[in-house]
Amino acid sequence: MVFMFSMLLTEIEISATLSDSFKKLSRAYLVEAKWICEGHVPTVEEYMDVAITTAGSSFIPAVLFAGMEDATEDAFHWACSVPKIGEASVIITRLLNDSICEKYEQHQSAKAIKCCMKEMKITEEEAKAILENQVENAWKDINQELLLLLGGQSNSLPEPVIMCFVNLARAVDISVHNDRNAYIHSHITKPTVSSLFVHPMST
Repeated sequence: MVFMFSMLLTEIEISATLSDSFKKLSRAYLVEAKWICEGHVPTVEEYMDVAITTAGSSFIPAVLFAGMEDATEDAFHWACSVPKIGEASVIITRLLNDSICEKYEQHQSAKAIKCCMKEMKITEEEAKAILENQVENAWKDINQELLLLLGGQSNSLPEPVIMCFVNLARAVDISVHNDRNAYIHSHITKPTVSSLFVHPMST
């Protein structure tokens, strides 16, 4: 009976976390919508504060880990707290998506490239170079955190939980890196998918 009550409390707590994450995501979407309606181009810092949330920094792990067998309650709350590796992952996701969607979503005023161009009074190519550097730095943060989290003797987090953040960044990197848009032109990722699942390399 005590065990069942404990499990019920855990489920209620997880549901509350999911609800809070969705509310935070919705509020961030409303901020972006307001920017678009008003034609407002925020500073890069102001934009990233909101964009990290709309990229799913707290909502994605909350949804992913709620149903994972490997995700303990501690791991779930750790992931939803937006740890450094999670923040780095969504920075990569947001900036790479912004760079490729710029030409397809020109009606949206708030994109990282436009924010950077306006704030720093630079060209689009210069802005792209700055944002690409931020993506590289985010990958460095991920690598550093992996060494700490997977190599630390005191780490109690399951590896699949940690790797979710890494795999999210990897998936986006494969889809939109180097000005390619696999969201629209899905044939771009066909060789990658084929090499992984149809004709995998022998180990």
